[in-house]
Formats: sequence, structure tokens, C-alpha cells
Amino acid sequence: MRTKLNIGLIGLGRLGDLYARYFLGRIRHANLLAVAETRAGVAASFAAENGVPKWYTDYHDLLADKQVDAVAIITPTNTHRDIAVEATRAGKPIFCEKPLSLSMEESLDVKQAIERSGVYFQMGFMRRFDRGYATAKQKIVDGVVGTPVLV
Repeated sequence: MRTKLNIGLIGLGRLGDLYARYFLGRIRHANLLAVAETRAGVAASFAAENGVPKWYTDYHDLLADKQVDAVAIITPTNTHRDIAVEATRAGKPIFCEKPLSLSMEESLDVKQAIERSGVYFQMGFMRRFDRGYATAKQKIVDGVVGTPVLV
């Protein structure tokens, strides 16, 4: 029985590199199986240096890879809609970095594609630096609120 989810990461820019490294060692049940990056040298060297078995210069090839269980879209915002819609067609669960798109119309396209396909979709959204969250964290550290159950 396989215990790890094979991830295909699309986009190895500054943030994509960071996410890739999380999948490589900080997320216990993730296996970074493949990366896709239009800059071939970046894709090839990242894969070689980090033991990632597969790399592509075209994200379509990553989406077609039957061994990839789920995809992380960490590309420029103007590409999110097209990649996300195609990932739904491939039946791949999706994590997409924010923002979803450049317009409400594009966002609705993604929403409709998700609803048609039924694939799991998660939008990246970090709140840890928001004032309310930082205050809650400090209260936890100070022992004011007791043992947290869910934040």
C-alpha cells in the first residue's frame, strides 16, 4: 500500500522552488514526483539536484502523466485559469497559489470546471501574519487560551 501522494508541481519560480522544497521534506505524505517549468535548464537542474524523478518543460506533459496524483500550480497569476481548467480535465486534485486569476470571469471559469469535474481544489491562502492570527498565537504561547483544538 502506497502511503504518499505523488505531486506534480508546475512552476519553479521563487515561490515554486519554496513549495517544491516543502514537498521534498516537510510534508510527510507528499512525494514530489515531477516538476514542470518552461525554463528547461531550471527544471532539469532542480530535478537532478533534488532527486525528483521527472521534469517537463510543458505542463501538459505533467498533467498527462498517470503517475502524478495531484498538482500544485505555482505559476504567474495570468496562467492559473488555463492550467487549473486543464488539470480538472485530467482529473487531478489541485492546489493553486493565490490569486486565482486576474478577473472574476476567469475565476468563474475555474469554479465551473471544478464543479463539472468534481476534483478537489484548494486555494493557497496564508493568514499567519494577519494581526488577529498573530494575537491568537501570542495568547496560545502565553497560556491565556489553553490548549488549541483548531485554528
